[in-house]
Amino acid sequence: MPRIASRTALLVTALSAAILAGIRATAEDQNQSQSSRVSPRASVLEARKRRPNDPWPRGIGHVILAPPGSREEWKSYHEPGGSFSPTVGSFGVSIWMRQLGGPIEASSDSIPLDKVRQRLVWPSRLNIPGIETETPYYTARWTRGTVGTLAGNATLDLKRPLFADKTTAVVIRSVGPAGGPIRSLHWKGGELVVNGHWRVRVTPPPTTVRLGEEGAEHWTLPRLDVKPLTHWAGDSGWGYAMLELPPGPSARVEIDDSHPMPQPGLRYESTRSGLELSLPEPRFAESLDAQVAHLMMGLVGRETRPGDPTNYPLAWLRDGAYTVVALARAGQLDVARQLATYFAENDFFGGFGPEADAPGLALWAIEEASIRQRDHEFDEWLWPHVFRKAEFILEMLDAREPIRKLVRGPVVPKHWNDPELTLVCDPARDGLIVGRMDHH
Repeated sequence: MPRIASRTALLVTALSAAILAGIRATAEDQNQSQSSRVSPRASVLEARKRRPNDPWPRGIGHVILAPPGSREEWKSYHEPGGSFSPTVGSFGVSIWMRQLGGPIEASSDSIPLDKVRQRLVWPSRLNIPGIETETPYYTARWTRGTVGTLAGNATLDLKRPLFADKTTAVVIRSVGPAGGPIRSLHWKGGELVVNGHWRVRVTPPPTTVRLGEEGAEHWTLPRLDVKPLTHWAGDSGWGYAMLELPPGPSARVEIDDSHPMPQPGLRYESTRSGLELSLPEPRFAESLDAQVAHLMMGLVGRETRPGDPTNYPLAWLRDGAYTVVALARAGQLDVARQLATYFAENDFFGGFGPEADAPGLALWAIEEASIRQRDHEFDEWLWPHVFRKAEFILEMLDAREPIRKLVRGPVVPKHWNDPELTLVCDPARDGLIVGRMDHH
């Protein structure tokens, strides 16, 4: 059991380590290369320089909420404190606490991390988990829709003490854990429409709805001298909507996107460990469930990404082998089997091209999934792939000259022109494979 926790923990740490700059850089910098306009990332950095005293996202501690196997652009992102983006490039949702009629006292982006506690919670064993955040000001629970729902379907359930001197607002902004430009806002019939296709509903209805553009004078403060707008549009992408909540112990925010989410390319029954544990310390079982869920929600189809799936837009064999083994040992046998077929069919994949450790790691991952399946037909299907990989290991052990293989799939762009990209190994020496791994 300790081996399950330790191996999986390494991967979860990798998933959690991606920062906002990395997440946005991949897609936004590509967009910038195709356009003369300033990229969204550069726009955000410039705005932060101009408005250093405005509230800004943390940019750390991202957690993914998504059906396992869903495409990276349909995954939700959450930051400590309860800030949220329903999909990549959508917008940010943050929670502001302000003094009555005054400035922001605290927000989901600024509450100190030592005052924030968060955990995964499951509406049912079969659903993907939600994230519950406890702070001195409120308890927030974000949940995502599952397969068959609209792409950005998400719900915030907010509970708070009755502060006599504070008000609470839910703020829709372009910046967030995985935000994007807001160019139009429309408040009509108790519903906020963002960019023409996102719908935001609040229950009970907000007492005040303020629409506008960030950066205007005193835009973060309540303005009783200004007539509220019901519609805002602008090319800057800096639109915001401030939804002031009425006094009360609870509120619900529902977000829907009219775009349907494609079916994930992965079958799964649960996002928790398949092991039944009875231990004196319940947090161990909770930790195992959480680690399994993090790994599964980061999968894209049958691809195992080495970190945040938006920051790493490709499968990577070395890191992915640990994912397959961790899920197999944690009882996610069907998911591990589906992932193992990708490792069987593909000999080399990852951002650094073909590497000598690939066949051995693939055989390890395949074997860990196979021995737990105990399925003769599956083993028969695997055998030609296992034989091919084993033969290649023997070929490297007997190599008299360098062995090269063609690169299939994406690689890290800066290595496109590397003359050593196709090199798998040099001639064997002293009975050992002299293989290339991680550019060494």
